[in-house]
Amino acid sequence: MDINPAQPRIIELTEYENKLFQRDEIPYSAGVELYEKYKIQVDIEFPTYKTRENWKLKAKGWVGYIPVTPELHLKINPKVPIQNLFGMLEYAYNLKGFRFLEGLMDCESNSETSQSFSGLNSVSSGV
Repeated sequence: MDINPAQPRIIELTEYENKLFQRDEIPYSAGVELYEKYKIQVDIEFPTYKTRENWKLKAKGWVGYIPVTPELHLKINPKVPIQNLFGMLEYAYNLKGFRFLEGLMDCESNSETSQSFSGLNSVSSGV
């Protein structure tokens, strides 16, 4: 008998952008967990009259993937496209360019490239 665990809900944020979620989109316990463990990476406002009874989240210059609970994960995207990120790294570290050797890494999307830099289940400071 195969048991297929439910896929977690993944909420996407972009660093430095506010995003609102309806009260029932984020369990209260997940909000507490996010605040307690990741308040350095993410600003969180709980549903109140001020937020029109919505959750308000904002990534604070960190990019990566946060498994808040088994049911709720956050994916924080950089504010700049990944192509621009390579250019910034080349400039900042006086690099001649990036070259990916064939066969070492397969990427189907920018999402996979972002995860390669930030590491799975980790959060890293923005560039």
